[in-house]
Amino acid sequence: MSLIALCFKPKGLKAVNVDLPNSTYMGREFRHVFEKRCNVLIPLVATIGKMSDQLNQTVKGHGFLYSLEDTADSNRAINPCPRHEIVAIARTWLGTPYHDQASLRGVGCDCLGLARGVWREAVGPEPFPIPPYSRDWGETGPREVLAEGARRMMPEITSSEAGSGALVLFRMMPRAIAKHVGILTGPNTFLHAYERLGVIEEPLTNAWRRRIAFAFLFPQR
Repeated sequence: MSLIALCFKPKGLKAVNVDLPNSTYMGREFRHVFEKRCNVLIPLVATIGKMSDQLNQTVKGHGFLYSLEDTADSNRAINPCPRHEIVAIARTWLGTPYHDQASLRGVGCDCLGLARGVWREAVGPEPFPIPPYSRDWGETGPREVLAEGARRMMPEITSSEAGSGALVLFRMMPRAIAKHVGILTGPNTFLHAYERLGVIEEPLTNAWRRRIAFAFLFPQR
């Protein structure tokens, strides 16, 4: 007797032949149980597959830039937004006062709020809400929270590839996570929101350049 067994694999199911002796009691019982299980398993697997496809479409349909099967490497295939457009949009935020957790041009923003505002104008609605955070968030802990979030939405590039229009994350203290955000406006200038100063454009000095830990590009709308 030859049965077709279904083996779970990362990419789906695989059929495998299983040979059992026809004359044994164990063989007959195994076949009886196996066939009953398959009558339930096969429709269930088909239903799960349909649900997974529907969920992927739902995620993409709500403005997310990645599906459940996407990886960080796939982000490199996203076409970047023209860099001059990012710079032009970012400069319209100059003079906006500094305000924690805010993101409203001319009214108030912090460094992350500036990046969020540029995203909304250049790309579209924010793909997920930003939870509340305090000024000292990220002072401890090993996770690069900002970098992980950016990788889900933006193509990552090396700091040496970063030019005007790139979003950069600065590591402000040794052994701390990168938590300050800026946008490069030229080979030697960048724009960011700084406490007590608001949104300013200033030279990308060697001291600032050394602090760049990650760099990303804004994707096209």
